[in-house]
Amino acid sequence: MVLPPRLNGTGVPPNGEGFKEKNYTQGNGEHRATYKSIKGSFKYGENLVPHYDWFDGQMIYTTIESQFDPAKGPVEINGFHNDGKSRIWPFKRMVTVQPYDKGNNTMVYMHLWGDDNDAYWGNYDFGRAIKVGMAKNDIPYSGKFDFVETYSFWPITHMVAPKEDAMGCADCHSREGRLNELEGFYMPGRDSFRWLDILGYLALGGALLGVLLHGLLRKLFSNNNQQRDAS
Repeated sequence: MVLPPRLNGTGVPPNGEGFKEKNYTQGNGEHRATYKSIKGSFKYGENLVPHYDWFDGQMIYTTIESQFDPAKGPVEINGFHNDGKSRIWPFKRMVTVQPYDKGNNTMVYMHLWGDDNDAYWGNYDFGRAIKVGMAKNDIPYSGKFDFVETYSFWPITHMVAPKEDAMGCADCHSREGRLNELEGFYMPGRDSFRWLDILGYLALGGALLGVLLHGLLRKLFSNNNQQRDAS
């Protein structure tokens, strides 16, 4: 284990960035930090399948006053609601582990930077940094903290793939397609309702039968007309 450098008792070099490791190289050759002493570990990915959800253009945010149940799974820092006018939208989903107030079940403010012994970027002590951060913002704090997984969603409005990478129908319209976990609507090729499938097969069979019957009748009338002309 490599310990962060200790300079003047703060643990943060003069540039304020702390110790870091850059072990990830992007497709464009740029190096990214996989560990920072002031933030933790990072995991990257490229060419990932987006997270799809219903979105009406408005975000619902978890604020410092929002209470949640950590036992129910990841806390959405920002989320969506389906008001009947929402559309399917692609998102980048960032997964993070953050401290929270274990007694009040809320997120916390942290005192990160400063020339004192309580700043997290100097002493790496969550308890002290949270206590001071909450007090400075006059927010009730139980004195107990723990960590919870959180989700943050970034709407994708650019970085669209080039045309040669355009998706086909089956990328979505299939049981294992990109939208296989999105609920609230019926998607042909993904969903199956027996009565609806039967109606669909009957409609398809009826259309095919109609085409064949139409072609047969035209053939018969064409032969009759040829026989009359010959006589």
